[in-house]
Amino acid sequence: MESSNFRKAIAAFKDHTSRTLAKVATFSNLRVAIVKATDHKVCLAKEHHIREILTLTSYSRCHAASCVSTIAQRLCKTKDWVVAIKALVLIQRLMQEGNPLFMQEIFITTYNGTHILDMSDFRDAAWANSWDFSALVRAYALYLRERLDSWIVECDRTYELFSYTDGEEEEHLSPGTIVIRTTPVWKMQNNQICSRIQYLMKQLDFLLGCQPTGSIKTFIFYH
Repeated sequence: MESSNFRKAIAAFKDHTSRTLAKVATFSNLRVAIVKATDHKVCLAKEHHIREILTLTSYSRCHAASCVSTIAQRLCKTKDWVVAIKALVLIQRLMQEGNPLFMQEIFITTYNGTHILDMSDFRDAAWANSWDFSALVRAYALYLRERLDSWIVECDRTYELFSYTDGEEEEHLSPGTIVIRTTPVWKMQNNQICSRIQYLMKQLDFLLGCQPTGSIKTFIFYH
């Protein structure tokens, strides 16, 4: 019990310190929201924090880049599975619901050598039976990394990934903005459709690998 209380006190102190530092940083509102959405509390992140992040990252490429940088720092520094899982959940939400700028900034960051989804060495030694917790973090990060890699490949095959506007064809976009033009399924060749199916099946395999096992299965659903 004393060990549990001490861990909670340390976690609360870390969260308070992170929020304080975020308030004096560039894009402070965004950084504070990210810290709040990825704190040490063993509960789901509050939806309004995630919605705020989704909104702020849509403002500009600088906001999206700051978001990627902040989440990368959280994942790099933390040894707590709760923070890691929350950060990965946030990344998935941004991938699915966020502005395309977020995906582009993750791609650019990865291309420049910072692999924020490389959690292969993650280990949380603070909890009993930590292997189950750490294994889930590694599997979840691998799933998201595969989604990112597949997205890049699919963009290369079926999209004009780096298509820059000249300010005339897209009146609502500023010149130099990267846009992604999708190819409708009915316009795809048979080999492209097969490739798409293989991509989806591969994603399903990685997703199934994220199922909680062992002690963490009970922990997640009953806390």
